[in-house]
Parts: sequence; structure tokens; C-alpha cells
Amino acid sequence: FGDARPMDSITRLTAVSPGRSRLDITHPPSGRTTTTDEPEPLGEGSAMTPLQTFFSGFLGSTNVILRKCAERHGAKIMALELDLAVNVNRRGMTFEEEVAQPFPKATLTHKVVTDADEETFAAMVDDLNRHCALHRAIRNAGIELVEIWDVERP
Repeated sequence: FGDARPMDSITRLTAVSPGRSRLDITHPPSGRTTTTDEPEPLGEGSAMTPLQTFFSGFLGSTNVILRKCAERHGAKIMALELDLAVNVNRRGMTFEEEVAQPFPKATLTHKVVTDADEETFAAMVDDLNRHCALHRAIRNAGIELVEIWDVERP
């Protein structure tokens, strides 16, 4: 209550392809842009691939939501490094065969420096898994998400 924002919203993006595999993407309300491309010979190699961009969004969301979780629990994250390794079944992308699950497993290693004690940190991780839209989307897509936590305290 007291929150005037709607429960649901629409995120809108527009995109223009100047040729080959490059795509210039814009978020019209903010004017921010990004580009995706494929390596040569399919593209120009000028930007991350769409697949890399997809998973970089997951890492960005993990960073933002984990930091919100820390703030919510009165803790601080002094440093955060994320390393994501995704098993990719490329047979669908190469048109060899239709693949039901192109990403069967993803392993995310978090290196965190925080002042949160063990109990608080466990609550932060629980909140991350409940409130991070991309964590939920990855899991709901049937991708086995293995998370490794390397936590240091100052």
C-alpha cells in the first residue's frame, strides 16, 4: 500500500539490424542503447553475441538484487565477483536437430566480501532466489543452476 506503481509493467525495446548479424537495440524511454553481433564470418565481431548478452543480463540482475538484499538486511557488500559457466547444447543453434533444453546447466560462482554474518547472509541468498526475476526465469526454464558461494568477511 502507498506504492503507486502498477504491479505489472511493460519493458519495451526496439531494434534495427544494419546487416549481417549486428543488431542495434534501444530502450526508447531512456534512449540507452546496446549492440549484439556474432563473430566473423557470421557477423562483424563488434559486440557480445545475443547469447552472451542474455547471460550478462542475468549477472547484472544478480549484482543489483543481491546488493538490494544486503541493504534490506542491514548488511554491506564490499566486493562482488561473478563467474558464470553455461553448458550450451549447440545442436539446435546449428540446425542439427531441435533441442528441448539448450542450456541444461549453469554454474554461477559468487565471490563476495560482506559484513553479513552467516544467518544474515543466508537470508540474503534466500531473498535473491525469491526476488531476482532472472534467477527465477532461469530456474523456471528448467536450467539446473548450481551456485557456489565464496564468502569473505573483513
